Amino acid sequence: MSGFESYADFLRDPFNGSGFLLTDEPGYRVWIRDRGDGVMEQCVITHVDPLLDSNAEARANNIGKRWGDGQVVGSVPLDVYFKSGLSEANTQRDKKWIANWWNNSDHQKFRRFEGTV
Repeated sequence: MSGFESYADFLRDPFNGSGFLLTDEPGYRVWIRDRGDGVMEQCVITHVDPLLDSNAEARANNIGKRWGDGQVVGSVPLDVYFKSGLSEANTQRDKKWIANWWNNSDHQKFRRFEGTV
């Protein structure tokens, strides 16, 4: 399991008492539990509210400004970066795919600038 959550969800035990907290860092928590069949389950919960707040603040501060080389388009949590395909697209230098991903309205919360890439 993995996800980015609100602060209340970030603090919640995803295994409802049947697991234990392995790692407790400011930005993420790792919970594990033994399923009893020789398999361990892991749940990583990433607290992204500060990242999303920072992106929203930057978007507000960048209204009307042009952006280009050297400026940051946005910030995404690492699990999103790897699971979304951004990592692979960067490795393949697929600029069209990357631009489409950043321009998708579902990813607006990760943007630091308005407009299109």
